[in-house]
Amino acid sequence: MPNFLCTTCGTQYAESDQPPATCAICQDERQYVKATGQQWTTLDKLRLTNRNSLKFKEPGRHAFFQVGEASVLLAFRAEATLKGDPLPPHGATGPGHFALGIAAEDLDGWRKLLQGHGVTIEKEVGWPRGGKSLYFRDPAGNSVELVTPGVWGLPSGW
Repeated sequence: MPNFLCTTCGTQYAESDQPPATCAICQDERQYVKATGQQWTTLDKLRLTNRNSLKFKEPGRHAFFQVGEASVLLAFRAEATLKGDPLPPHGATGPGHFALGIAAEDLDGWRKLLQGHGVTIEKEVGWPRGGKSLYFRDPAGNSVELVTPGVWGLPSGW
């Protein structure tokens, strides 16, 4: 039996003869679904024509990725940033850590999405001041934290 995947968000579901009636992630009103409606594929079908990779296609020291409407994720080439030209040298060796803020009501959806992609959740923490953190590793071994408001008890909500 295949594992069906949502073609819109990529969530993978448990083995079954038929695709799910709906996708849990795509049911959210903020999720875009094509006018043609909910569609499904399988890993076997995807393996025939698709690869999942992120590569620097041009020489340079970094790439920028927009995250939401107000944030940017920067990916740097370690060999370029350690040289310090034109900016001061910077970088890290070994696994690092970064956190991304998410809405509290989105935590379950993120957990399902990550698990659907075979990502192991290392730890979940409920903090004394409120808020929760969900930890997992990216392909480079960095600790990624999804954090909901309330963790630090700041006036801004965080």
